[in-house]
Amino acid sequence: EKAARWWVGMDPVEAGELLYNKRGCNQCHSIDGAGGIGPTFKGSFGARRGLVTGDAVTMDENYIRESILNPRAKIVAGFDPVMPTFQGRFKDEELQVMIAYIKSLSE
Repeated sequence: EKAARWWVGMDPVEAGELLYNKRGCNQCHSIDGAGGIGPTFKGSFGARRGLVTGDAVTMDENYIRESILNPRAKIVAGFDPVMPTFQGRFKDEELQVMIAYIKSLSE
């Protein structure tokens, strides 16, 4: 149980950064604004993103959560829908620290 809850007692942003690397998010999502397989996380929280449907969405906590658990729900224009689902593979606390980390990249 302790290994499963490694983030307990850590700063949420620091835990989110570790999770970003541990879960391989860094393979597709940059944190420096560089292009990649997926959208960059730099400056993304609160930003509007155009979708392949022609609609737009604000990157908020709900959008991040949905995109991790059901990545094909809203596909950002210019990107292929290749992200796997993490449904059942992220605990709610892990989602919270991941969101905290992504938010910190926009502050």
